[in-house]
Amino acid sequence: MTPLLQSASVGLGIGFLLDLLRTLLALAGVCLLVWVGARWLAGRGFGVPQTGPTASVRVLRRIALEPRKNLYLVQAGKRVLLIGTGEGGPPSLLAELEAESIDVGVALGQPARQPDA
Repeated sequence: MTPLLQSASVGLGIGFLLDLLRTLLALAGVCLLVWVGARWLAGRGFGVPQTGPTASVRVLRRIALEPRKNLYLVQAGKRVLLIGTGEGGPPSLLAELEAESIDVGVALGQPARQPDA
């Protein structure tokens, strides 16, 4: 191998390594930027399911009728919905109930309150 070809192959190898290092650093920078952005959005509630009393949609009760057939009592805002699910199709709205007629504590499985005598 002539010295000219030998120096060209060494130069080509170093250039390739520098390009590879530059690409890996750019990839690490993009991953860091995505991670920081995801943490920032999660801190503002984006992509985090709401649970508890402040959630806009809550499943109050699930009743299993058969292994793959269920009834759900769902509170969506101020509305209370009775939804049926089965293996034969999409969920179906069976009824919209009066929110005042449902004791949310009982629907959540808590014991009913006894009236004060």
